[in-house]
Amino acid sequence: EGHAAAYIETANELRARLPVGKLLIGNALRATSKGGVGGDGNLKHLRYLDGSYLENWDKSDEGIVKTIKLMDTALKAGRIVMLTSTPFSGYGVDEKQYPQKQQDIVAKLKEIRRDETIGKKYEYMAQFIEFPLGLFLLSVGRHSYFSYHDKDDADPKLKAAFDCNQFEEITRKLGQPLGDCVEEGEFTFTRLFTHLKVWVNVKRKEGKLTVRPIRREDES
Repeated sequence: EGHAAAYIETANELRARLPVGKLLIGNALRATSKGGVGGDGNLKHLRYLDGSYLENWDKSDEGIVKTIKLMDTALKAGRIVMLTSTPFSGYGVDEKQYPQKQQDIVAKLKEIRRDETIGKKYEYMAQFIEFPLGLFLLSVGRHSYFSYHDKDDADPKLKAAFDCNQFEEITRKLGQPLGDCVEEGEFTFTRLFTHLKVWVNVKRKEGKLTVRPIRREDES
């Protein structure tokens, strides 16, 4: 408790020194913080932060569900949420089932970097985007941001794929949310938007983004 109080005191001092109009964002929210999935996920740090980015959120199925709820809570409190993800997000959860899957994806990305164009890498990565993006959309709201990449590096030799505008799943029309996400069963969630239905199964690491027909009144 003493360490936590000293940390927050230091953070508040930093906050007070920030120029007017500057934001303070930290790597705060995480389901695996002290107390584990049953803890508060470091929500207390949003007392002095304007928001948090989230990485390594896929270490357990329960942690992934907690991450959905943490993002929703933070956004409803008016904070910024930034979820970072990769083509193998979620595949590190079950050591018996997924490590080979993760290794296969990494190996393929290296092969493309060596033999193909950056465009081919984006094409390959697109097949894995619906799970992490669907997870993000379950709680998306004002001040929420999504990142999907294999690595962040501007060196052209590495052919890093980090331009989210290259993915149709991100650039197509979403529309307004028609309510909060709904838990339809164990580890299964859905959410409706004007132009999209989101379905996510955390246990199976599956996401489906189904485009809904555009009604005439929605086109205006």
